[in-house]
Amino acid sequence: MEDRVVLCFGDSNTWGASPTDISRFLYPTRWPGRLASILGTGWRVVEEGLPNRTTCFNDPAIPLRSGAEIFPLVLETHSPVYRVLIMLGTNDPKSRVCGVLEHAVAGVKGMAEQAVQAGARVLIVAPAPMVAPIKYDEFDQKLAVPYCQRLAEDLQQMAEASGFPFLDAGSVVRVSPEDGVHLDGPAHTALAQKIASMIQG
Repeated sequence: MEDRVVLCFGDSNTWGASPTDISRFLYPTRWPGRLASILGTGWRVVEEGLPNRTTCFNDPAIPLRSGAEIFPLVLETHSPVYRVLIMLGTNDPKSRVCGVLEHAVAGVKGMAEQAVQAGARVLIVAPAPMVAPIKYDEFDQKLAVPYCQRLAEDLQQMAEASGFPFLDAGSVVRVSPEDGVHLDGPAHTALAQKIASMIQG
């Protein structure tokens, strides 16, 4: 019997960017790596995190960052997939991206539906919201912080209406005050532990 594949699809907080200097945490520290350690034998965790990835919007400064655009290829690449975890939205409110909340939620819903059609079980994860002050000029924190807070609420409503399991990462972890955007090492561990408890059942 093949290992059950868990596909973790996200942005820099799935990739493992350190809030201190944006370097990448080592695999055992990153939440997909911690998840793999917790799940143990019989599971294979696939990291598909990419810095600057959005839910469904093109970034005029960086190509190929729309999650919805690339997701079908990623899903097919790693098939058959047992579980798909989608955690996106942090990059949508960048000033140059100007993501529309309703479109973001629809983009996540579309990816979740594609995963189900491919035979996978889905967990929609709302990113832990950013907090002021945000270290990066590409965010207008007066817009970005409330956007992320509203995103969690709207993703939850969509997930419940559509029958998708949901996790608000902000109920489990907080982003680091170091940069207001990324998770620190202990947060990666806590998130992995929570996700593991939800998908092992």
